[in-house]
Amino acid sequence: MVVAVCIIVTWIICAVVLVGIGSIVLRGVTPAFSLTDAFWIGLAASVVFLEIWSLAFAVNPTADYLLAFAGLAGLCVNWDWLAQKLVDTRSLSKSKTAIYAVIVFIIALRAAGPCEHYDTGLYGAQAVRWITNYPAVFGLANLHARLGFNTSVFLFHAALNQGPWKDMYFRLFPGLLICALWVPILGAVSRVIQRDSARTSVWFYTILLVPTTWWSTRGFVVGTTTDEPTAILALVASGILFEWFEDRNREPVRSGDWDSRLFVAATLLALSITFKLSIVVFAIFSLGIVVVIVWQLKGRSRFLTSMCVAFVLVLLPWLGRGIVTSGYPLFPSTALGFPVEWRVPTRYAEINALWIQSMARLPNVLPPQTRGLAWLHPWLHAVMRNRLLFQLPVAITLLGSTAILMLFSRCLQPTCLHALWLLFPSIGGLSFWFWEAPDLRFALPMIWTVAATLGAVGLAILRDARKPMPPRAILAGILLATLYCGFGWPRSYKILKSVHGFDQLPVASVAARSTQSGLVVYVPTQGNQCWNATIPCTPYFSQTLRLRDPSDFRRGFRSDGLPPELGP
Repeated sequence: MVVAVCIIVTWIICAVVLVGIGSIVLRGVTPAFSLTDAFWIGLAASVVFLEIWSLAFAVNPTADYLLAFAGLAGLCVNWDWLAQKLVDTRSLSKSKTAIYAVIVFIIALRAAGPCEHYDTGLYGAQAVRWITNYPAVFGLANLHARLGFNTSVFLFHAALNQGPWKDMYFRLFPGLLICALWVPILGAVSRVIQRDSARTSVWFYTILLVPTTWWSTRGFVVGTTTDEPTAILALVASGILFEWFEDRNREPVRSGDWDSRLFVAATLLALSITFKLSIVVFAIFSLGIVVVIVWQLKGRSRFLTSMCVAFVLVLLPWLGRGIVTSGYPLFPSTALGFPVEWRVPTRYAEINALWIQSMARLPNVLPPQTRGLAWLHPWLHAVMRNRLLFQLPVAITLLGSTAILMLFSRCLQPTCLHALWLLFPSIGGLSFWFWEAPDLRFALPMIWTVAATLGAVGLAILRDARKPMPPRAILAGILLATLYCGFGWPRSYKILKSVHGFDQLPVASVAARSTQSGLVVYVPTQGNQCWNATIPCTPYFSQTLRLRDPSDFRRGFRSDGLPPELGP
């Protein structure tokens, strides 16, 4: 209970700082924006700062102080705006505020539990440890290839790994983003309950109640997971674009009305790429839609320039970090590799890409057995049993598509069909996902964008038909689907009994081994998880690994061969 309360207090402090930072950025784009807009832009601006900072310095308390100072400065400069927003929040019903408080407490309670996220032990905790001890290390991926997976999520974890939360940071970041996602979803559900479902976007967010509830009660809220944060950014951006298409369908959109929201959508899409590379096709296609939208708005050349600047600021230092840590801007892809001495051997990068693809097709099966199409049948058999990522989104998609095809001609008023443009990036992203690494968790944002888009348009048609279905009845069906998807919740809370205070990450048993150059590397004695072991630690020991400068880890690593475990 005490741990959960401390987590909530920390989330509030983080949210206040991010809102302050975001308000500074958005003031330069548009005079009108919301608290949630400021939060998301503050998150993006913080990550950009950490990307640039980490190229020259370790992420240390000084970086946190600078972020906190920027947040407080933003609140002071924009005090009148903040005061008005706080006055507006008083209009919220007490019941909605109480429900949101309960949801936040439930998420915080789960965040107080033990870390069961496998990849945190495999490489996430080690990545954070490197970031908090050194600036971006040249050739770090030669030590452990997954340390070259250049995700900005770890930078934010490193910023939280300071002061009282040192070595306990892994409880904070996923839950913070889930709490932020609940804001529009709870507002949409409240409107449906109050029979105010005139906007199609209400159904878009109401459908997202299903995955958001699952993340809150069963998903990973403890650990350095990248899947949930990436999906949340993509779904928030998709929701903003859905709302824009709906407003355009209702009446002409006035220049300036959507500046902050479109800027948020574009920035979050760019940020999602830095969180997880597998979303790159979906994000780029969606960014294309944003650019087309802004291009059609007359007199918005300055705003388009602002979005391009934000896009470059988010991606350029991220690409730079990739080149520093692996020699490739998009590692494990070997495209656009730089001819630098610390570059990971091409064969090593290719084997890691092949290994990821093999694990995505059939977990724990060696790559030669997953080539061709032999993997497709057992993959389909496993996929069809997944409630969250197959059964429910497919059912919602089919119901929405059926309503569109069969009842559209019976509608009494125009329906938001323009929002179906969101299917273009989703289908493009799913095609790339299926070809490269068809693990369902990698496709989470695309799957639910398709389901929420088609489901929302289909429900709007049912609402506008001559014999409309009561909104509360539809909401009841979505709640039943949520319960079906979330069967097994008690286990998520039973494990809390094993928690005694502020538990840290598990301790891995490691053994010291020396490479041919005399470099001492720590290797797990059991399994392949280093957790929070002393650096340098890797489960894939290579005799050819050596330091570029024997007296300085910052100068990084070189390697001329493959670890024996990956050689075949």
